[in-house]
Parts: sequence; C-alpha cells; structure tokens
Amino acid sequence: MAEQLATFAGEFRAVMKLPEGPEVETGLYKSGTKSVCDESIIAVGSWKEVLMSLHKCDVDDQFIPPLVRVDSENTPVGLVKDGDVVIYWDFRTDRAKPMTAAFLDVPFGGQMGGLSEIAAEKRPDVKFITMTHYDDAFNASPKLLEAFNPAEPLEDTYAEVIGRLGIDQLIVAETEKWRAVTWFKDGRRNLGYERVQDDGLYRIEKHPTLPIEVRVVYSRKVSAHVEAPQMRALEITDLLLDGVRKGVTDMFTNYANADMVGHATTKAEWFDKTIEAILVLDEQLGRLVPEALKEGYTVMITGDHGNAEQMLNKSNGRANPAHTSNKVPFIILGLKEEEKGLKINENMAISDMAPTALALRGIPMPESWDRASVLSGDSIVGEKSRKILRIILDGYGLNEDAYGNAMAQAAIKKGSDLHMDRWMKGEDGAISAAAEASGPTCGYPEGV
Repeated sequence: MAEQLATFAGEFRAVMKLPEGPEVETGLYKSGTKSVCDESIIAVGSWKEVLMSLHKCDVDDQFIPPLVRVDSENTPVGLVKDGDVVIYWDFRTDRAKPMTAAFLDVPFGGQMGGLSEIAAEKRPDVKFITMTHYDDAFNASPKLLEAFNPAEPLEDTYAEVIGRLGIDQLIVAETEKWRAVTWFKDGRRNLGYERVQDDGLYRIEKHPTLPIEVRVVYSRKVSAHVEAPQMRALEITDLLLDGVRKGVTDMFTNYANADMVGHATTKAEWFDKTIEAILVLDEQLGRLVPEALKEGYTVMITGDHGNAEQMLNKSNGRANPAHTSNKVPFIILGLKEEEKGLKINENMAISDMAPTALALRGIPMPESWDRASVLSGDSIVGEKSRKILRIILDGYGLNEDAYGNAMAQAAIKKGSDLHMDRWMKGEDGAISAAAEASGPTCGYPEGV
C-alpha cells in the first residue's frame, strides 16, 4: 500500500512542476466530482493510515496527491454533487481562487493568468462558502457565501497616488509573487492590468490609464523551490537593471527566494538550500543596488515577514518552514548630501515604507492613510521626480541566533558580511532600523 501511495505522490509531484498548474487544478476538481479508475483503488483502514504511510515514504503534506475514499463496493464516498454545500477552508485568498472559480463557474483570469479549461465537465450545483472575500469577480455568482468579509479594499494606494501625478512605475516579480506585487499591494483589488506581451518566459502587463508597467518572469518548473533555490532572482535583477538604465522614476520588486525556498525546506537536511537561496539574493543585491545608487536612485529595502532566519527548531532540530513574527530589516540608501543627517525612527513598521517614499517625493499623504514617514529631521529634499527603488525581500527576517539562521550561515559560507548586514551597520551611507512586520501594527492579530 505504502509503495503504491508513494507512486501516486510521485506522479502528482511531477504534475506540480508545471508553472501554471492546470493539470493540478483539473486533477483536484475531478477527484472531488467524479469516480477514480479501478487501478487507483487501495485498501486502507483509515485516513490516518494513509497519512502515516505517506509520511513514512517521505511524502510531505504539500505533495500528498488527490485522494478519494470509496466504500466496500468501490463506490466513491463524499463526492461533491448537486445540492451540496462546499466549504473552502482557506483564509489565503490567492491560492484558493482557481478552484473557487471552477465550482462557481465564474469567468476568472486565474492566479497565473489562465484557469484550466474544465468547461466540458458538468459542475455540480452547489452552495460555495469561502472563509473570507477571495475576489470581486466571484460575487457575481448566486452560489457564493462568505463567512467573514474583511474591511473594504484599500483605496488611494501608493501606486495610484503617484500614478495620478504622472510618475512612471515599473513593478517586477516572478509568477510566485505576481499577486503580491499587484492584488495585495493594490489594496486587495484588481486594478485592471492588461496583458500586452507574453513569450512564455516574460509577461508584460500595463495599467489602462496610469503609467504603470508590470513585468513578470515565469517561475521555474519545479515541484518545490529547494530544487532550484536561485528561482528567478537573476532575471528579476536584469529587468530592474534595465529599468535603472532607462531611468524609470519609481520601481518596486519582490524577491521570493528567502520565503519560497524557506517554505520548501520541510526537512532539516535541506537547510543548505535555503542558505544557497540567501547567497543568490546577496549576489543579486550586489549587482543591483550599486548600479541604482550610481544612477541617482534612493533605494529602500525591507522584508514583508520573517522565515529564512529561523529555519530549524532548536528543541528538536527539525525544519521550521513557516513564517515568523520576527522583525525585518528596513534600509534606506542613496539619500542626498543635504539629507545625511536624517535618521529612521526606531518604533516603525513595514507599513511606513509608502509614507516615507511620499515624503521623499514631497507629496502629501492621502487623508485615509494612518501611518507616517519614518524619517526624523528637517532636511528632507522632497522632489516629485526623485528616482526611488523599493525592494521587498520576501521572508527575510532578523534573528540574532545563528542556529537555523540561513542569513548567518550564508555569511559564514561567503566569508564576509552579506550586503544586507553591511547596510544594517550603516555602510555605504545606509540608514536602517528593525521594522515590525507582524501584530496589530501591521493589521494582524497579536502574535501573528
């Protein structure tokens, strides 16, 4: 039984190597709505036995294949059918959208730009309950019920505020973080970016009215990013360097390595992969930041939360691939000569990045904003046309303990301080602070 389950898991993992995962979506949908073939039936005593068998075969939870329970006559039990109520137990909105769209039969672009075609299949007529608001497009379906609808989407985001003033923007990420640099950054809204080019490696989207261009690199075809810790950091840097040389006024990016490789490090023996991911980040920052400073950019760097700085559980040595609530670095480089006396307030959070960027541009904040610039001092040279590059190192937290700390171990392997460590110490004219990235200050419950 265990070997057969492991074989299924291996086949499923191979399917997950596809960048947009249409086969994954189709497989999950079919598993929930129609019978499996006789060859795939395995006799087991309980779900617990299935999970224990898979774990013994080194199959982690994220690679457990779609499974359907059958009765003594091999008839599927619990399939979704007409009249059922489906509860999608997921508060994370982006991952839940493709399957939600499939059951609601609502046209939707999909997380990676194209929901798999299941139109030929008869969708069960169900009531579909989501834990929170996933997407405005889904509200068109009478089948949808939302258990908890959060506050209204945010208006007057940074991109909109400067965009209305005619400031040109370039947003860069790989597909793993496409939603992070668009939907999440844009206040949980679809701003209507239109795809203008797609060659299978790079995708370009543009806002229909604001001067915003989004460049997306397709993530590598791997089932887990420990297989390629470099991810698309080099390609992202190349796109940003192109923007720097063209003099784009405002640039924003997300490097996914620390977060996504960290999440994939589900075994302690894979910790070296996270270290490798950090070294790749360090190399790319070493390419990008000096060039941006040379071209007159003010560079702002922070993390959105921790992860790679606490990869091992000290009590048992096991992998700890989850987000942490540790503070994250917040760094500003490239201030003007007149601004050298500026300092960063110690009591700050990552939500202060946008107000700080507006202050550096001399643009007043919208009344709806409830955070402020982190800069103290009266020497800010507010220039609307100031060139600013904002970098998010996803999953890059701070931790003084070197145990299980991919950043600390990467510095040891490199034989010198990482660039982020140097800048946190004030080298290259940087000013810095440790920023809060969790809890009520950042819109989360206490301890999250």
